[in-house]
Amino acid sequence: KFARKADLDYDATMSKIPSPSQLLFTALDFLFKHKKLFAALLIAGSIALGFSVIHRSRREPPRTDFTVFVRAAEAIKSGESVYQISNSRSWRYVYFPLLAILLVPFTHLPFLVNAGLWYALSVAAFFGTFQLAVRLFPNPRDGLLAAGAAVVMSLPTFFDTFTRGQLGLLVLFLATAVFYLYIKNKKFWAGFLLAFAITLKFSLVLILGVYFIFKREWRVCFGSFLGFLLFIIIFPSLVVGFQENISLLREYRAV
Repeated sequence: KFARKADLDYDATMSKIPSPSQLLFTALDFLFKHKKLFAALLIAGSIALGFSVIHRSRREPPRTDFTVFVRAAEAIKSGESVYQISNSRSWRYVYFPLLAILLVPFTHLPFLVNAGLWYALSVAAFFGTFQLAVRLFPNPRDGLLAAGAAVVMSLPTFFDTFTRGQLGLLVLFLATAVFYLYIKNKKFWAGFLLAFAITLKFSLVLILGVYFIFKREWRVCFGSFLGFLLFIIIFPSLVVGFQENISLLREYRAV
């Protein structure tokens, strides 16, 4: 009887201790009720992380993927092949030509300025993703709790993406925007934006294209088809020339 009573007392005590998930949702619910505090914390965190990113970019050689993107943009400007160059750490460019073309304006600025601008773009993509994710839910509170929980559980990945100057946050924003447009029944534009996202990072977002094909969402597929024509063939050809673009695409296939 004594042992049974001790077990019951222990169970009663443990049941009063909130689980990590309960603590997380309680904290998020508190932040939902104090939106100004939530915004202030996010802004302060973004600024602090920004200093870390700029400091990391000042190292020699810089340990960020963004250096590869800028080097590829310089190759576009000088007429070199983006697939034959590398940055100071011997990292190579492995994306469609479009990304390098879009980043050509960055080649006219000092590298630290570029790093700051790229970080600002990543922060904007992060906040845009969060906002769209919240809007995917009919109830804003449920959306904030779900999006906030996803952010907390993915913090190490987000931190690496920020500090390494990677493309992931921009692609995540585009993927979220695709689903948002799809839910809002703007299926053509969802497909068009999906093509842009896949052109930026083929491997990560291709699964979304496969999903819409299996769903037989032909308006999405048609938008994607036109998007691919624009982002892979037409626009790059207008910048570097049709023959040069075809040559770059052939090199891309071999990467």
